[in-house]
Amino acid sequence: PPATTAPDTTTTPAEDEGDDSDIDWGLIAVIGGIALAVIAVIALIASAASRRSRQQGTLNHRIARVVGASEWVHDQASLDLVGGAYTPDRLRAAWDDTRHRVNDLGVEVNTIAADTHDERLRRELAHLAHALGLLRGALDTSVGLRLQPASQDPRLAMATSESIDVVNQRRHELRAAIMPLAARV
Repeated sequence: PPATTAPDTTTTPAEDEGDDSDIDWGLIAVIGGIALAVIAVIALIASAASRRSRQQGTLNHRIARVVGASEWVHDQASLDLVGGAYTPDRLRAAWDDTRHRVNDLGVEVNTIAADTHDERLRRELAHLAHALGLLRGALDTSVGLRLQPASQDPRLAMATSESIDVVNQRRHELRAAIMPLAARV
């Protein structure tokens, strides 16, 4: 009987390459790399925008607190100290408390000014800190005069009256310093 040979069913490497030759894996890798780079850049931009937004929110919150405290000094504390009918001990205690608060407020205002990169905001905060300092000095003088022992000396009464006028002038200056910051929040 004649010998029959079986057809060769094994594939050669040349045939395998022909099946995959339609896909350019290098091009796919480049496109994938570009897509990942674009996604990374978008994520970085979104992260930076979110961080700036949080920082601006924190800054606005700090400014709002400073504005509120400054308005309290203007609207309530200074008027109470100048117009209140306090005994000397109560006047001294009220002034000590208010002075402490005004000092802390001045420190906070200066800290915010040092932290900000906005030159206009820095100037507005410096103006507020200056106005707070001037009012604190005027109140200190006025309270000090009122704590003097009662006497019939007309110069003391006139000095006390003039010190109240200075306090009112400093209150107006404080109001002017508060207004631009209040408009920000």
